Amino acid sequence: MSGKREHRNRKCRPGLIARLAAKAGRPIVARLSELTRESLRQPGSWRCLEIVYRNEPKTLLDRFWLSSRAARGARNRLQILAEELGAIVRNIARKDGPVRLLSLGSGPGHEILGCIEQLQDGVVVEATCVDRDPEAIECGESLALHKGLAGCVRYVRGDVFNTGVLPSGQDVAVLSGLLDYLDLKTAVSILTRVRERLAPGGVVLLANMRHHGMASAMSMLGNWHLVYREPREVERLLVESGYGEINVWLESEKVFCIGRGRPRLETRRS
Repeated sequence: MSGKREHRNRKCRPGLIARLAAKAGRPIVARLSELTRESLRQPGSWRCLEIVYRNEPKTLLDRFWLSSRAARGARNRLQILAEELGAIVRNIARKDGPVRLLSLGSGPGHEILGCIEQLQDGVVVEATCVDRDPEAIECGESLALHKGLAGCVRYVRGDVFNTGVLPSGQDVAVLSGLLDYLDLKTAVSILTRVRERLAPGGVVLLANMRHHGMASAMSMLGNWHLVYREPREVERLLVESGYGEINVWLESEKVFCIGRGRPRLETRRS
């Protein structure tokens, strides 16, 4: 992982003077931007994404952030994952039981809720959303109730590194944004555990931000420090975690890699 860490720092960490200037200017910028204020409080949190998804700028600076490629890419990511989930669920929908979905580091579980909303009557889904933030869990439960989906989604407060919170026999597992904070070894460990929880024929869906033009600004002003990955690096994650039938592509803003894979036959038997 040392190569990746060097890549991340070289690409995204500005010089000392720029970092000091940004640090001094953060309190001023925070007063001018809801998103920056939340980013400084808890960088990359689900609350930051709520602001991005809501896309209702209240100031000129927020308008700038929310119209950026990074924000547009995040909204693309949400739509793509919800649509991909819906397509997979429809393909494997069965008469003798529900299709089981699992989201790790889910926040309120927007991808899961968006998927279920687009499904036709008769397709039964049981979803589990796992997040360690109790307020994210509370927000998700409130959203599911508001949308009339409370009976389809179970929210679990727990650490994704605790295997005990990961239910087995899952048809689809989603990791949207979680891997952006994990080095190669840790990401492979998580994806391997997920693979072991998938049912035969199961699918993993993931998204990881790649380096982009706003990365340095996000690092300086928003205090976001991520592990950026290119498509070939996302593919490497999946291969090293025991997946095959891999497909990795970019959403239209080319900010996020979207990846899909299935457990390889030899790993399913292990």
